[in-house]
Amino acid sequence: MRKTRLALFAMLCSSALWAQQDVQFTQFANNKIFYNPGVIGSGDAICLSAAHRSQWVGFDNAPTTQNFNANVPLDVIGGGLSLNFTNDMIGFFQDVTAGIGYGYQRWFIGFRSSCGFQKQSDEFRSVGTASNDE
Repeated sequence: MRKTRLALFAMLCSSALWAQQDVQFTQFANNKIFYNPGVIGSGDAICLSAAHRSQWVGFDNAPTTQNFNANVPLDVIGGGLSLNFTNDMIGFFQDVTAGIGYGYQRWFIGFRSSCGFQKQSDEFRSVGTASNDE
């Protein structure tokens, strides 16, 4: 009975499952905000970044990913704000993500600690159906 309750509790507390691959980028150093919202506001100037990745070039429906993000440090709020737009296409699926983020920066005993929050929403684009006109 205890195992049944534990299994039921685990199912109720689990989050949604996604069956597609995660977005991948070749150069992590050029796209830190996508993976780590704690970086938001850590610089001294406005930072705009764009990235594009194509895999399996020459194949039909090959995976491509584009990302644009903007990072604006604001001393008034003790950190910064960010915008993040991602377009990921693999096969017949397109995943468009838009997000906003806030990062709080604080000096703590000689090093900088940070905490970031990022909210993203996904939209599924309609998939066209293929027809054989033979």
